[in-house]
Amino acid sequence: MAPETLKNERPETGTDMFAFGRLVYRTVTRESPIGKLSKAELVRLAEEGRIPTLDWSRVPESMPFLRPAKVVCEMCVTSKLCDRASAAEVEAFLLQNEPEGEVNSSADERLLSILQEVLHSKGKHSFHTTKRTLSSL
Repeated sequence: MAPETLKNERPETGTDMFAFGRLVYRTVTRESPIGKLSKAELVRLAEEGRIPTLDWSRVPESMPFLRPAKVVCEMCVTSKLCDRASAAEVEAFLLQNEPEGEVNSSADERLLSILQEVLHSKGKHSFHTTKRTLSSL
């Protein structure tokens, strides 16, 4: 959950971008972006203006999507709503930074499917609609 949601603030478009960044992380690493933290611990971090650090150490450096995935997460997973990238900014970054190498793992294929779905929606659907679509992958 985004920090503003944990603090019972009204969600905004940036809240969806936070969720998108977390979804990218989970897809690439197959790990929870919050680790084993409880909701109470997450609320405390949110109130302190902090978020759990994303651990990329188990992802092979040779994965074609690793660098773009890390950058997307840096763009989207920030503690301050105003610091998050917009969907248009993420799209522009992804279009300029195609992965190097071949897509050769199930994680690569899942992430490629997610990014293609998000890019092709181009604002026609809300992030929540896209998220429902992705859950069927």
